[in-house]
Amino acid sequence: MLQAGATATALLLLGLVLLALAMWVWRVTSPQTFTGKAIVLILLAALTAAPLTLFPSSIMQPASVEKDEGALSYDPAKLDSLREEGKPVFVYVTAAWCITCKVSERVALNDKSVKDFFASEGITTMVADWTSEDPAITAFLEQYGRAGVPLYVYYPADGSAPRILPQLLTPATVIDHLKGES
Repeated sequence: MLQAGATATALLLLGLVLLALAMWVWRVTSPQTFTGKAIVLILLAALTAAPLTLFPSSIMQPASVEKDEGALSYDPAKLDSLREEGKPVFVYVTAAWCITCKVSERVALNDKSVKDFFASEGITTMVADWTSEDPAITAFLEQYGRAGVPLYVYYPADGSAPRILPQLLTPATVIDHLKGES
């Protein structure tokens, strides 16, 4: 199924509110004449179609995850390669429709202190966009006993066991987990 994202959802809700308003106008005015009914039907059609005609590209474009410039797209082979090289890697599995993911990205992962920490520690970030339920990402989720997003996994440089972070993140939570302090 095409996943259209927050803009399309908002436009759909706007269309439904306008439809309800038009139906209310129909009920309240109870137009008895053909002309009155035609005017209300035209109003109903215009109000319902307005969001679709004003923003068609927002609705027809599939949503995707906004990825940080320095982040890599999830690739199991690249993850294995980075781990073999002894590099620390932070993988986060997200989706455009995941509200929890969006909050954690905005509040924690895009925070300056977290970005600075990642840079100072040489941590490579990989984003696994599960918006369209990619089979490789589904396998990654299943590997960690998850059926959905979000999932945040940190692979330390020393090759020790991966650390799974909580689903709700703050900058301090991210930094503390990556330092091994939690």
